[in-house]
Amino acid sequence: MLEQTQHLLTTENQLLAMKGKQVDIEIDELGNHEFLIKLNDLALSGNDASAKLVQIRRTA
Repeated sequence: MLEQTQHLLTTENQLLAMKGKQVDIEIDELGNHEFLIKLNDLALSGNDASAKLVQIRRTA
């Protein structure tokens, strides 16, 4: 997803994505990158599932 949208990211805006349990693995697979990535826990109502809100923006 980041490969297809990185041209839209600046230091002024951000990409928001809701991701599941695999998000840590996906971030690790990015390796060295020029993005600031912040994870926020989300509680999903109606079940015990959890998700993360991922905020991504360029660092420079």
